[in-house]
Amino acid sequence: MPPAETNLNVVDAVVLCLPAGETLASWHEAGRLDQQRPLIERFARCELGVAIVADAGPDVPLPNRTRAFPRTPSVGTDVTDALGVQSGARVVTRTMQLTDGGASAQIAGAARERGAEAARIARGGHIHSRFVGNRDGAESPAAIRAGEFERVLCLESDLVVGTTGKMVDDLAWRWSLPDAVCRVIPNFVDDETPVDADAPREAGTILVVGPLEPFKNTDLIVRAIGAMPRAARGSFTLEVVGDGSQRDRLESLAAELGVNTRFLGRLPHAEVLARMRACAAYVQASSYEGHPTALIEAMAAGAPVIVADTPGLGIVVDNGVSGVIVPGTPESITYALSGVLEDDGWREMLGRSAAAAAVRRYGISRVFDLECEACASALEHARTRKRQAA
Repeated sequence: MPPAETNLNVVDAVVLCLPAGETLASWHEAGRLDQQRPLIERFARCELGVAIVADAGPDVPLPNRTRAFPRTPSVGTDVTDALGVQSGARVVTRTMQLTDGGASAQIAGAARERGAEAARIARGGHIHSRFVGNRDGAESPAAIRAGEFERVLCLESDLVVGTTGKMVDDLAWRWSLPDAVCRVIPNFVDDETPVDADAPREAGTILVVGPLEPFKNTDLIVRAIGAMPRAARGSFTLEVVGDGSQRDRLESLAAELGVNTRFLGRLPHAEVLARMRACAAYVQASSYEGHPTALIEAMAAGAPVIVADTPGLGIVVDNGVSGVIVPGTPESITYALSGVLEDDGWREMLGRSAAAAAVRRYGISRVFDLECEACASALEHARTRKRQAA
């Protein structure tokens, strides 16, 4: 269903700022543009449309009434000129992660110079500084820079949005943010195409989706299948969608353990969803996630899911009802996979429950209402700040 007109009346223009270092082409190639398309299309119905800011790169097809702009020193003027921002217009800038290279501040400043109302929303799918710290070390220069940028972004923005309550609580504690400027808005799934719960699935196909990087722990899944008896192992095929620094290592490990594996690389978002609708089980064993979009999409597609009991995964799944949560070890994953794939009734129940839970909690229809409320609240906080500064 299209978004209600009253939702669109809260804002005249929305500017989405991609993470620093991200080009529109790389965002598109990773499938994130198509995944975010339902949200962008809804925001594009506002009076002045949507702008997306990214590092310079080749153009890619965008939804109607959506324009892309490179992250340059003149991006504030470029965006407000192109959108036709005038006095009295209501403009909201929103980061896609808690790092945007300063673009949201430039655009909000340029809009205010034209007499427009402008608000900033610091939104992230995970705590970027923590992610960098896990990757490079908590005392690394990169982690320190990420933390400082995150601090300024959160304190200067009119609203701070995270995808889980834990994430928002962590940000509020770190940067002394009052409850009034914090919101929880989960990642969404497109709920306009209902899942055919009775559609046949490919027996023995186990799906993994995500970047092939150390924190994803895809090797645990390969080892789990490799630990199965030879006869059982031969009836399963592991499909790996994604690419990254660990691909060669994972290919060697799969060959060594005799695991039938198809490394599919990056796929268009529609093809990823098709694989989710076809697989017999979806598995994810990341050591750290924010609010994992691929997991909730697999659930919405009716896939039985098995996840490691790690931050970001366990909070999405109701153990034994909408999926299976296990310790992050190969032995535990082996046991869960064997149980799910050998029990047709349980597998079908898990898939149906997962789809119902994902759509109920994370459907775009519900999440868009939360996004619009956040825009309205951010604008009101911006007005309050302006009055207090006067």
